[in-house]
Amino acid sequence: MIDDLVVEMQITPPQEVLREIHGTFEYCGVIFQPKFRMGRVTKYYGNLKNLLVEILYDKLFIRNSWHKYYHGNNHGDFTYGEIKQTIQLLTGRFGKGFLEAKIKKMAVGCNLPMDAGNIIIKCLALGPDIFQDMKFGNKHRTYGKYIKKTHSKFKVYNKQWEVKEHDRQKITPTLRLELELNMIAVQARKINPIPLMYVKDLLDDFRICSLLDVFLEKVQQVVFDYDMPIEKHDIFKDVEIKVFMKDPVLRKLVKDRTTPKTYRQWAKRYEELKELYAEKGEITKLVKMCEENLVQLLRLNQLV
Repeated sequence: MIDDLVVEMQITPPQEVLREIHGTFEYCGVIFQPKFRMGRVTKYYGNLKNLLVEILYDKLFIRNSWHKYYHGNNHGDFTYGEIKQTIQLLTGRFGKGFLEAKIKKMAVGCNLPMDAGNIIIKCLALGPDIFQDMKFGNKHRTYGKYIKKTHSKFKVYNKQWEVKEHDRQKITPTLRLELELNMIAVQARKINPIPLMYVKDLLDDFRICSLLDVFLEKVQQVVFDYDMPIEKHDIFKDVEIKVFMKDPVLRKLVKDRTTPKTYRQWAKRYEELKELYAEKGEITKLVKMCEENLVQLLRLNQLV
């Protein structure tokens, strides 16, 4: 459900930080060591079950996957009840101030039990934006697609393949859809701000649902590739638009070589042509699977 958080907690600096010691020390059960720059300590960092914990004077940052912290992996389900228990565990370790920690970044998404390859190969765009390939390793193998914006990143990828390459584990076929958010930006926006500012806000069912709605809206914007044949009755301009606007490389060529007005006209006409050939059944099925998965994770809301 949620994952890869960055939270910032206000703390009273430990004495070791005030003295800027060059060795290790323990704080809240975590062993910290210094990181240097130009001979000075810039911060202290430690690890807590897959979480990176950093101290910058009077601020404590906790980064990475809560899902991995709780389960030891992040390829299964992470229910709302488990999220709440994770908050209890971290509050028990770092104190009640953890509930007031600011949420700086986070991801929301779901893991679907299905063959990712059949979906990924068809993902063409997210709204008007063409997907880019997610690549891994020296061979630059493509295992997913992504769209990166100023304050967000949407990804759809083969979780089974990623786990095999990263963790050397075998899991069943799994498709991962995920929306990464810069929470500072989305909290401040005027239209549909997400009311999740502090860790304690994650305990509010309504606020969590507002986050899930934003994710599902993104999933609904996924555009699948499909056949757009050249018809006998097509005027030549429509033929050009079908050929050039579908291919990401040729589309960029049109944008670079024509006027902004021409590009807007071609893009508008391409959207009209897509409506004639679009296969809406597949995206409807994908959205429904995401909704069912998230509803199930929300219902598992009891602390264990």
